Amino acid sequence: MKHIKASIILSQILQADLYLKDIPPTEHGYSLSPLFRESQGPEPSSEAENNCKINSTRLTEYLPSICAGLVNPSTLLGLLGLEGCNTIYHISASEQYENLNDCVAPFYRKIMQPFITQAIEQYPVTDCVKVGVHMRWGDVASKVSEIDANTKLDFRSMSISDINKAWNNIQFVNCKCKQVYVYIKNGPGFAKGTFSFGDFQVIDTGNDLLDVAHYTRNDILLQSRSSYAVFGLFASMGNKIVINNAPAYMKYDQRFMLWHSVFSLDDKIIYECR
Repeated sequence: MKHIKASIILSQILQADLYLKDIPPTEHGYSLSPLFRESQGPEPSSEAENNCKINSTRLTEYLPSICAGLVNPSTLLGLLGLEGCNTIYHISASEQYENLNDCVAPFYRKIMQPFITQAIEQYPVTDCVKVGVHMRWGDVASKVSEIDANTKLDFRSMSISDINKAWNNIQFVNCKCKQVYVYIKNGPGFAKGTFSFGDFQVIDTGNDLLDVAHYTRNDILLQSRSSYAVFGLFASMGNKIVINNAPAYMKYDQRFMLWHSVFSLDDKIIYECR
């Protein structure tokens, strides 16, 4: 997502359909194609494409104003020299925006809605407070046969000791039950006593989009700087409580819209169920 945020933001302000061309599979073997419509039909003429091609440098300069709602669509099209263009072309392969997730949150939510609906049907909502724990596993999977309290994880994942610290800093008030879900892909299993929270359910259905849709439904999220977790957070409906070891990291920057409450590991959290 960080490679196409400028395109997403532009499509949002113009209320335009976003199509991606030639979506490649990732090095991890999954594809984002189900979230987007890939371009169909004949190739555009070179003249049309050149006349309606975005100047990426200028678009980047305007992103903060767009996200802050300070520029209207017609003015923006004039500033970018795109008046009269029915189709706009943007080559974004070299771009990388770690921030701006608060700005593109409505888009994340829109494209994930069908999968969230599927998750609700497959996993009905309960009255328990739901806590989701994300563990980035692929980077160390080949070296570990079982996860225990001393297992080292990638820096983009919270360590197990940090997960336990975060959990122990939450005080639940008027909560009749708690459900903890651990999100890990192809994990080898957990040794007894790995976590402080006792019983938990591992979520790994084999359907990555269904899993992240399930993740969006938690009330409290324990996560670090992994893009999976951050995307799941900003694709969520409603305000979430987030506890992590990198609260000031740029992916959590909420400069334009305050969607979620982000806390550090040392913060004491009181969560009152209603």
